[in-house]
Amino acid sequence: GTTDPPSILAGEYSTSIVGRAHRWDLDETTGRLVTAYKVAKNSATYHTGVSHMQGGLTVDGHLFISSSYPKLTWPVSPGTLWAGEPGEDAQDHQWPLLPEDLYYDVFLDRIWTCTEDPNSRFCTYAIQNKVKSGLCD
Repeated sequence: GTTDPPSILAGEYSTSIVGRAHRWDLDETTGRLVTAYKVAKNSATYHTGVSHMQGGLTVDGHLFISSSYPKLTWPVSPGTLWAGEPGEDAQDHQWPLLPEDLYYDVFLDRIWTCTEDPNSRFCTYAIQNKVKSGLCD
């Protein structure tokens, strides 16, 4: 993602409740978690309203959450990518079957995921980040 200071965003997976996403800041010099007395404390918690959360990231203040729960609105898809500003209603977008974590490629302005289907091939997908003009499926 693109946060200042740099950080890690991790999603909480659950099939019975909606998960939360937690942010931990990174030391800009070492790239390691910021700690106090050898304990890392999250710097933010987002109550996303997303179930089956797999991964998340932020780009320019925009929050993206990958979910393995199907997108049920038209056009439907086997997974869902949620995108929006923290604290606001997110938009659902088409996403592949059994997606995992998200990665942001700052050089190509793309959001990546990989899939983990134990009965078939593992695939990697990328979409062009269109935060400024509206994310498109």
